[in-house]
Amino acid sequence: MKKAPLPKKEAVKLGDDATDNQKFSYFIGVQFENQFSAIGSQFQTEFDVDYFVLGVREAGAKSRDTTLALTLPEDSLKAVGERYNEKMKVLREEAMKKAQEEEAKLKEAVKGLRGDTLVNGMPAKMNFQVKVSGITNKAENLETWAGKPLLIFYFSATCGHCAHAAPQILEIAKEFAPKGLTTVAVASGGNNKSGIRKFADNAKFDDTINIVWDEARQFGELYSDGYVPKVYLVNPDASYKEYVAFESEKETLKQEIAALMDGTPVVWKIDPPKTAEVDTLKPAAAK
Repeated sequence: MKKAPLPKKEAVKLGDDATDNQKFSYFIGVQFENQFSAIGSQFQTEFDVDYFVLGVREAGAKSRDTTLALTLPEDSLKAVGERYNEKMKVLREEAMKKAQEEEAKLKEAVKGLRGDTLVNGMPAKMNFQVKVSGITNKAENLETWAGKPLLIFYFSATCGHCAHAAPQILEIAKEFAPKGLTTVAVASGGNNKSGIRKFADNAKFDDTINIVWDEARQFGELYSDGYVPKVYLVNPDASYKEYVAFESEKETLKQEIAALMDGTPVVWKIDPPKTAEVDTLKPAAAK
């Protein structure tokens, strides 16, 4: 591959006497560079840094001198842009098709795990055969924690609300562990192991909390609507209650955990879905 020609102007250096405007300009340049690899990945193209720098430099020079002729004329730039826009369109269509195929496979995979359902369509029981990838242990499913009082914290490592709730979950786990409560934190499928471990470190999770990853996305498909965090209190018979607003339900959760530890199962009272009212036509009065 032919090496990029040298920029038309000597490199600018950021000195100690740089103004705030110059420092901000440098900052913006750094931010764009941080997006460099990500943009290349989107187009499945390995960018050439020298040509990238040449383009930025020439564009900057042209903004100062509109008579400057770029290495690539406008019509060539337009042709390149259109070609890569078409490529991105194809890549997006392929990605959408792949996502739809994966979604169909996932729905088929969990079909046999759903069992009886509640009035809201969620499984009536916590199925411990749901696949997970162990983070703090070698778990391949939730079977290890079946048959015992269980607290499940479903989270995403990139969720700010989850990060806020995590230390409070740890506090609850520590309070009730001596009484027989087991706590499992399930990271959502969109995470990765390094991100999950960093989240756990920031939350100061310890051996009180077992951490697994919903890598196969089965837990999320069955028990979540895509929003996090969510908390589930599970009875020994696998029936459970979901807490979708942890902050406002925290005290209720603690009370119901205490009751469960004393032998009173938690009960999830779900209002049936509302149906639209339909007016019926009354027969006209006989004349």
